[in-house]
Amino acid sequence: MAFRTTFLALALAAAFAGSLDAQTLYRWTDADGKVHYTDTPPPASAKASRTVNTDAAADQKAADALKEQNEAISKRAADRNKTPAEREKEKKDEERRARCAQLSGIVTALERGDPVFRTDEKGAKSDLSKQEREFEKLRSGQQFQVECGDIAKEAASAAAKSRAANAAGAPAEKPPAAPANSATPAK
Repeated sequence: MAFRTTFLALALAAAFAGSLDAQTLYRWTDADGKVHYTDTPPPASAKASRTVNTDAAADQKAADALKEQNEAISKRAADRNKTPAEREKEKKDEERRARCAQLSGIVTALERGDPVFRTDEKGAKSDLSKQEREFEKLRSGQQFQVECGDIAKEAASAAAKSRAANAAGAPAEKPPAAPANSATPAK
């Protein structure tokens, strides 16, 4: 029953999402007791009817929210069916992406000249010297290439697709969410 209601709500939202103006919909029941939703007035033979004013923009937002909920439910269901080995591999991949984001953030901060601090064992912070900055930029850049070369290629490909989609006026694919950067650049 819940699936039928969700499907009906999605269908209605999709059917009337084309216009951003408020619309009038009609809900009516035919002689067989079947409920209909239309944008035209019901026939005279309709048993019961009522008018529903709708905002297509709000309907689209609702449809998008339902779509996201359905995707989340599907993802959770797929996650339940994974083996422990698959879960462990995903966890390691996630940790690797986080490490790559950290290395990339350090290199970017050093290239931009952002202040970067080193913290000693007592917790005291000190700014890197020019020589230390150059060394750290080189070391982190090489480490990034060794550990994250394939991830960098994927990111470059996604960026190229996004630029092409923007140039064509099409909506770009959402890039994967970047993990929180735990690098040491100062904010």
